[in-house]
Amino acid sequence: MSGVVGPRLSTVFENQYSFDFDGTDAEFVGAVNYDNADGTTKMTISAWINIENSTTNSYLVSVIGINNFSFAVRLQTITNTVCHLYTETAGNNNRASTNLGNIKNTGWHHLLICLDLSLPTFTECQIYLDGVAQTMTGYYAASVLPNATGPLTIGNSQFNTGTNWYGGKVDEIAIWVGEDLRSQDKVNEIYELGLLTGLNKLPTIPQPTTWFRMGDTSTFSNPGGSGVWIMTDVNGGYTVTSSGIAESDRITDTP
Repeated sequence: MSGVVGPRLSTVFENQYSFDFDGTDAEFVGAVNYDNADGTTKMTISAWINIENSTTNSYLVSVIGINNFSFAVRLQTITNTVCHLYTETAGNNNRASTNLGNIKNTGWHHLLICLDLSLPTFTECQIYLDGVAQTMTGYYAASVLPNATGPLTIGNSQFNTGTNWYGGKVDEIAIWVGEDLRSQDKVNEIYELGLLTGLNKLPTIPQPTTWFRMGDTSTFSNPGGSGVWIMTDVNGGYTVTSSGIAESDRITDTP
């Protein structure tokens, strides 16, 4: 992986599992509306991704809101992968984007998306790939994130559901509500030169509002049979339940 060069900031913590999404019908969906980000101007989203069979319509994380989205991360993959952060209608005046290049089937990469809607037009969003700031396009007319009218979904979007499946592996999804962590020193803390670290013990960054450890803190409801994965974020207690994810889709391939 490419990225910043410098000393490690903390010790590596145990990470045994990730989830493998098939790109066809795999998702996690919350039972209640994800209202943590309602009315906020700032947000940071961190995730480790290993894109394999995603298409132009894949969503990594999304929350439905008034006028379509509260917020959503779309990974539009043909050869290159274009990453969008949507809000409101996701129209040209409410999305920012960057071309991440040809990262499909190239292993694990770290994605960090930082938003501050109070900043000047065209500077509200900054996306980092493996610790490196990417060239951005787009802007936001919205001044705050809209109130959620649906749950948080991982691997799909509940808007136009059925066509938005993410295909590939995902690990360690974290959301900081009210925090724009785009300064390079904070990016370095989170990325850790590609060596995964415990996000609750970073030197200068608060604990994430929501942190899904993925396979490491998930339980299968009917081991050895037909069941679902139940996953609760380790900080806020928000719970999501799987659909289309088999017991064997929790795997030992991690960043």
